[in-house]
Amino acid sequence: MNQQVGRNVRAAGRIPDPLLLAAWVKSLPPGAYPRLAALSMKGVSEEPADLEAELIEAFLAHEPAGERRRPVEALLLAVLGRDPDAAALGFADSLPLTADGNGRPPAPATILDRAVQVGERTWQEWPEARRRREYLLLEIFDAALTEAGAAGRDERLAAGLRLLAGYRKHA
Repeated sequence: MNQQVGRNVRAAGRIPDPLLLAAWVKSLPPGAYPRLAALSMKGVSEEPADLEAELIEAFLAHEPAGERRRPVEALLLAVLGRDPDAAALGFADSLPLTADGNGRPPAPATILDRAVQVGERTWQEWPEARRRREYLLLEIFDAALTEAGAAGRDERLAAGLRLLAGYRKHA
């Protein structure tokens, strides 16, 4: 997954098995998640915030099982961890990367990477809504990186997503 921020396109995350992700999207009720279906068909979404809302809703209502879970969670982390100023998200073949000064595409920054880079001053300057979102993202990131099958892992992830979805509705 890549994201467009301004004129630059940089990495947003890696989907381990795009075919399993596509199979999960196709298993969703037709017409219920149009932005998610459009991302799957067109390869790009120019509505990252709306895509996020649909993805969370689809994940909670139709939680993927078995081998489909890993690529869906990877998409979740890419969408949730996008730059707040991202204007578009897309698959690499539809939204190619902009090379850095060395001619290489930059590696994706994770939710944790972004949190570590934020200084105390920046944190204090952020509005309360942004700070709450970042806390929730860290909780979701931690749950997603917990070993599959660990006690309470999936419940923690779902709880974090429910909180984020509810927070979005009231923000």
